[in-house]
Amino acid sequence: MDEPDHSEAERFLGSASLRMRFALFGCVALFVAFGWSTIEAWEYRHDEGFTFPASYAGKVTKGLSTPGARTAAVFEELEGKLADGGLSVYEKLQGKQQQHPPGYYVAAFYWGQVFGTGRFGLRLLGLAFGVASIIGVYFLGSRLASSRVGLLAAALLAACPWFHAISVFARPYSMAIALVIASTLAALACCKAKPSRLASAAFVLLSACGLYTLYHFIFVAVWHAALLFCWAVLSSPDGRVRRLKKLLVLEGLVALAWLPWLPHFLTHLEQTQDSFRYSGAYPISQWPAKAAELVSRLLIRGVEDCRPALLVLASLSALVVLLYRVQRSDTDRIDASSSSFIAKCAWWTLPLLPLSMLVGDIVHDSHTVFLAKYSFAFLPFIVVLIPAYLGWGQRPFAARALEGRLRTALTAAWIGLVLMAGVLDLRERLLAKGSMLLASEYVASRDASSHALIMSTTRPGYAIPLLLHLREQDAGLSLVLARRSATPADLFAELMSSDEGASVRRMTFLDFRVSYDPESRWSPADFAELERQARRAGWRTVIADPSRPIAKETNRERLVTVLSPVKATFLAYPE
Repeated sequence: MDEPDHSEAERFLGSASLRMRFALFGCVALFVAFGWSTIEAWEYRHDEGFTFPASYAGKVTKGLSTPGARTAAVFEELEGKLADGGLSVYEKLQGKQQQHPPGYYVAAFYWGQVFGTGRFGLRLLGLAFGVASIIGVYFLGSRLASSRVGLLAAALLAACPWFHAISVFARPYSMAIALVIASTLAALACCKAKPSRLASAAFVLLSACGLYTLYHFIFVAVWHAALLFCWAVLSSPDGRVRRLKKLLVLEGLVALAWLPWLPHFLTHLEQTQDSFRYSGAYPISQWPAKAAELVSRLLIRGVEDCRPALLVLASLSALVVLLYRVQRSDTDRIDASSSSFIAKCAWWTLPLLPLSMLVGDIVHDSHTVFLAKYSFAFLPFIVVLIPAYLGWGQRPFAARALEGRLRTALTAAWIGLVLMAGVLDLRERLLAKGSMLLASEYVASRDASSHALIMSTTRPGYAIPLLLHLREQDAGLSLVLARRSATPADLFAELMSSDEGASVRRMTFLDFRVSYDPESRWSPADFAELERQARRAGWRTVIADPSRPIAKETNRERLVTVLSPVKATFLAYPE
């Protein structure tokens, strides 16, 4: 790419053109519209259930194991009113079974104290990080190519359906993407003969925050170190030793900030060596197909109707780039102090980001590099690369020439394709209902004064999303009971023998189905034993699929309803 034009990015808050400002704010507005609609459309997700015991309600699932747990008390815990504080969140996540460090969960705890833990309060934190990412990717594109590239990258990111999904997902990924962009901008700002103290401090702080947000941020830190090293070594010989010393100081401070969490990271590696859900490296022969699938998921979230168009568009773009080379051939005469050289250092070293992840997966025998939620750092650079290599980083841009018209048409097609995928993805979610939501609607419609809910597990990923749906529907259940690895007949007998069970005339058993967790579901033999025991006690039993209409009983007879299967996942996860 030719030397980038940074004037508009650097003066954006000052004298930048109104047209550029309005265009960027339009991108933000587009993203907020999609994000707000996605919040409304999305049911509570399996992984979001684990955010609650980490940030708000560490005791909620333990209370469910005791007959007589009142839903009012359970909902109060879900509000975060009984949490002990941000420090307790940090201490709680030091356990061996936690998949992520505590950064996001501490932030979510304090956010929840202000905005609550309802549907919008819970997910607005991720939406806020998404807005920051839209603005940040504009400056990132401006820094690495030109302000035009930055604006087009912001438009692509704002229309991206995977980014909509991950931004309203109450998990650490949206925060991690924002920190990737911000820390990269800080790293680029440190590539100066005399970087400001603010830039150095921002780089250390943002990098440390990223490491405390997701473990896979380690690979971003590796790339940042390579970027700074490349700049320090390849710049002018004068001051090279001083630059390398400064690099060592910056990276040393980042490592020092993360040092307290290092033992827990090593424990995490040990715990996930054999039993990790994503264990098992893919053979080399599958890498190209998996990489293409990853890019498809990141850009169009795997929307089937858009995949052929994505393949055609990518092929045409590659052809145009080959016909009209974007980069000049005389790159051997570069001013090492210019912004162009710093950007080139970033592009030269960027392949280390996926390569280091690939090496980590091979060592750990996993395949996280091909999963979108773990390859979160790729998306900002993909949306910058598309307009940059379509020529929008050139100055001047020959818009009226054939090359310019081709590039303009292809860029418009990229944005249109991603936007169409976003609309189709949102439409699917607005029209569909998962079995968990349908089950909660049935439970909420029962007589609250005599209705007990019994779940097949207390695992937060299944129980808490259901409870959140019930809370939203103002369900007034009298009792809630759940215990992992207990049969429904045992739970029925336990409830009937308790003092609280005397007033119960309706029982609803929810059978969660998760393929990788067989202990969280019941078998047909379990249902047969429950039916026999209930019949002996004078109860009638109905077994129903929650994805189909369920007849509502109006009489006062004692009734056991089994809803099976209740799936903890709905449509596609942002993986």
